Amino acid sequence: MREETTLYYRNQLNKKDRMIYDTLKNQWGKFENSIKINMPDSDTSLITQAIHFDNPLLFYVNFYHIEYSQLAQELYVLGDYLYEKNEARKILDYCGKWGSYIINHKPKNLRNVELALWLHDVIIRNTTYGESNGIRSHSIAGVICDHQAVCEGISMAYKYLCDLAGIPCIYVAGDLNGSPHGWNMIWIDNEPSFVDVTNDLNDAGRKNFMRSSKEMIGYSWDNSIIPECRLRNKNNEYFIVHNKRELKKCLRTIGGLECAEIYLDFGRTLDGREIERLVVTAGLTNPLLMTHKVSYSVESQMIIIQK
Repeated sequence: MREETTLYYRNQLNKKDRMIYDTLKNQWGKFENSIKINMPDSDTSLITQAIHFDNPLLFYVNFYHIEYSQLAQELYVLGDYLYEKNEARKILDYCGKWGSYIINHKPKNLRNVELALWLHDVIIRNTTYGESNGIRSHSIAGVICDHQAVCEGISMAYKYLCDLAGIPCIYVAGDLNGSPHGWNMIWIDNEPSFVDVTNDLNDAGRKNFMRSSKEMIGYSWDNSIIPECRLRNKNNEYFIVHNKRELKKCLRTIGGLECAEIYLDFGRTLDGREIERLVVTAGLTNPLLMTHKVSYSVESQMIIIQK
């Protein structure tokens, strides 16, 4: 499967720096140990950061230990790799198979917003927070190979899946309550919003999916690079549930919403009678829904609740 990566940070560079970006990326992809750069007056630290943030599959490059060697007017970037070439290629192959499996098994008829949420849940259901696996926890290798990662690895894995799914997504680096933190920004219908999968891990919740800039209390980031998220077109809340228990829990939280769409990811396709039974049961057990209009779609496996 070909990965269509969102090269957001590359696009922030000028033409000259984009050429350096492409050279470094291509040579690191070949595990070159010394890469000659003919324009040493560029900010190479900014360029390497752009490569790091744009390309989750370059996890084997030690972006935190980039060394340089200057000879006359030529600058050499020295490759520092976290894995031997053969080991890195095995992990790359495993990542590719994992990504293909996830995308090939995604539910049918999902809109981009629902697919972005489903991918968010895939990581939540298969990842624990931690770094007992060392440097791997800071990359997609931690999520995919070890099922354990910290915010950087979790956010990189989410970007990787969104890239494969065709959903524009970037990695965002900043601070949360004064500590370094990483999360994502996605674009749905050309409108950006923040997603913090890491902070949804503990309770397998979705409180940090599609948030505006104003909702990011305690977060800070580079406003000169990251656009403002206003979410002017967001009038729905989106949920995914995997069983009856999760559905009941979800319904208890949506009483004050104008509109909510609940995708039923039960591991199989539910027929109309099953969904109708769920709707009726939900209405009987949740009096709050008596003031809402509840409908459903068998084709989309969706329950739609409106005031």
